[in-house]
Amino acid sequence: MTCSADVRSLFDAISGPAFLVSARGRITAANRAAVALLGRDPAGDDVAVLDPDDPAGVRTFVWRASGSTQPTLGRLRPKVPDGSVRVLRCHGQRLASAATDDARNVLIQCVAIEERFAALADRVRELNAEVRRRRHIQAVLEESLRERDLLMRELHHRVKNNLQVVSGLLAAACAETGSEDARVALRDAAARVGAIATVQHVLYAHEQADTVRADKIVEQLVESLRAGGTLEGCRPTLSLAEVALPIEAAAPLALILNELVTNAAKHGRRDGESVAIHIGLAKTDGETILSIADDGPGFDLTHTRKRASGLGLVRGLLRQIGGRIEVANRDGATCTIHLRTHPDEDAPDDPSRA
Repeated sequence: MTCSADVRSLFDAISGPAFLVSARGRITAANRAAVALLGRDPAGDDVAVLDPDDPAGVRTFVWRASGSTQPTLGRLRPKVPDGSVRVLRCHGQRLASAATDDARNVLIQCVAIEERFAALADRVRELNAEVRRRRHIQAVLEESLRERDLLMRELHHRVKNNLQVVSGLLAAACAETGSEDARVALRDAAARVGAIATVQHVLYAHEQADTVRADKIVEQLVESLRAGGTLEGCRPTLSLAEVALPIEAAAPLALILNELVTNAAKHGRRDGESVAIHIGLAKTDGETILSIADDGPGFDLTHTRKRASGLGLVRGLLRQIGGRIEVANRDGATCTIHLRTHPDEDAPDDPSRA
């Protein structure tokens, strides 16, 4: 087959190796890529040169391709100048119909299998590099988080120690003063600072940065009050569910619990008898409920609205975190604290709710 200049230009423009083969199995033309692959121009050679190890197979492929204008898939394994064998995936098809079978020409276009997957291999390499880069970034971030957690834990530890020092100073001042009123005020202040120190201790041992275990705060605070002598002559019992609260509510909760337990220990005794104090913590769908019950004489909430009193402080803290208090006097006093699940929401500034 003789190609015109235009046809030859188009033929050479095919990026992969391409061959024109006659129906009789003779290579009539090869493009530049095919010549470069084989190291010579195979025009005029038998098609068997395209697969010396399977000449019958390549002839069968050409015969099948000559019978259809639709691509016929196949595989060729020609030898290249360095003596190695290149595996080519190819498809062949008849160029145009003719009056005789001899006039049929088959166009065979090939692509090296390794070249066919070169783009995919490049993409896989890019993805692997991206994975390595992301893993490095993740490792850096995880290290930063570990450093941040370490710093936060150290901060909580130092704050706890400093608060304990302040509480100790207040307790020392309480022991030295001769005024009973000053002694009571200093003792209450020391207990409140100790309650906040308890929160810092729990935060130091807690792994979460945005929440805190309320049940752990209750346990630690009751133990601290017991060690400090506040619960001397009391019989405390605990019934605590595992409850997580936003960290902003931790200190107010500890102060509220300190005031109510201290109040029960002070005023719940009947004729010098020991007082039973039960502390409960539970969580419903919308609220966290903290209850402090004693078997003492009870009290009237309406007569305790003074801001400086312990219950006055409780009211202010509850307004701060969006909670409310209920007091029941049945076989003693029971104070029930209701905290919303999301205490950061605006709380109504309504004294009747506390």
